[in-house]
Amino acid sequence: MTCRDCTASAKGPWHGYKWTCRPCRIRQMANSSHFDRVRRTGVQDATYRHMLVHFEVMHDEVKAAAERDAK
Repeated sequence: MTCRDCTASAKGPWHGYKWTCRPCRIRQMANSSHFDRVRRTGVQDATYRHMLVHFEVMHDEVKAAAERDAK
């Protein structure tokens, strides 16, 4: 199930996220400076791992969302 923000983001760049929507949380992490740092360094530091737990998402989901958005 997706929300209006997920539907809009599938059509183009979109800045909206809803905490109650898991795909939104995954997209938010994929667009975060934390994921950007992990992508550049290749190291999942403690801050990033904490964010994954807080957002209740997995790194592979975040990576996949980042790849989808990049296309």
